[in-house]
Amino acid sequence: MLDQIMEALGNALGSIPVIGPFLKIIIPIIRKVLKIFGL
Repeated sequence: MLDQIMEALGNALGSIPVIGPFLKIIIPIIRKVLKIFGL
């Protein structure tokens, strides 16, 4: 479920050219943080 949310966010924000590159950096960090908190 979380992966689907992240993918949807990535697709929505990825359509904005400026944000796309940041997402590639931010999403892996978010995933690591969520794994630390056990989500």
